[in-house]
Amino acid sequence: VQKTGLVSLPQFRFLFSGYAEDVLGIGIPKLVHKTFTLSPFSLEETVSYFGATLTRDIVTEVFKVSHGVPGYLAGVRRLLESGTSPSDLLDKMPNSMPDLFALEWQTVPSASSQQLRQLALLAHDRNKHTLSDLAVLFHTTADDIRHSLAPFTFLSVPARASDEVEFVSDTYRRYASLQLVDFKDEVNELVIDSLLQAPDSDQALTLLPIYLQDAGRDEALLSYLSPEHLGKMLEKSQSSSPVQQRARLGVDTALRLRRDEDLTRLGIDSSILAELDAFQVSRSEIEAR
Repeated sequence: VQKTGLVSLPQFRFLFSGYAEDVLGIGIPKLVHKTFTLSPFSLEETVSYFGATLTRDIVTEVFKVSHGVPGYLAGVRRLLESGTSPSDLLDKMPNSMPDLFALEWQTVPSASSQQLRQLALLAHDRNKHTLSDLAVLFHTTADDIRHSLAPFTFLSVPARASDEVEFVSDTYRRYASLQLVDFKDEVNELVIDSLLQAPDSDQALTLLPIYLQDAGRDEALLSYLSPEHLGKMLEKSQSSSPVQQRARLGVDTALRLRRDEDLTRLGIDSSILAELDAFQVSRSEIEAR
């Protein structure tokens, strides 16, 4: 364009695409310019942009993280063109495209230690938590939790205490879990200690064995999987299969620790539960005929 001399004629207008510093650095004197930023794409425009490359569910997740900003969407497309499969895209985005998440994350470094623990719990724990749940865990009120989490635009913070707090996208949750990995053990212990305060509650009977296993608290797991607790799990469950899975956790743990007494006890429990499950299936088949 510069060689043709047309750029010096006032009746001509030119559209340059790129970063302003690159365009202004091409050596055209007295270049009068205006910067125009592309408007974000709508969800439907984002779906059209990726075409058949991605499923609508994946595009929706990408849209939530990128807010439809064309530059970020182009980065996602380049990631796909580099060989990343659509099925791996969402898992790789937090590491491959950190700038995509960094803008909203910039409020986090100035957060208090309590806010960081709250974020870490939401990031690392795949179980959902309401404002009331978080208030119990952090020994405060639901209003205080709402106020504490309000500055973080990557969270959906409800108005009602009984509603769940969620990340705007699961991809952003993965990014947050990477950034807050140092808090993982601490928040897991926080949840375990809270569940142990009411060990016979429905939530504890359902979740506590998994939490104890993930935390490597083998002795506590074997102790919790007592005949009494397994019986209560069975009473509260519509099927014996979940209870059998918990018993198998105990069998595997006792086997690894060479705890013969616990291995025998839990092995018998697991066998009984397996037979009970088979009986339930047979009864269902008979009733269906």
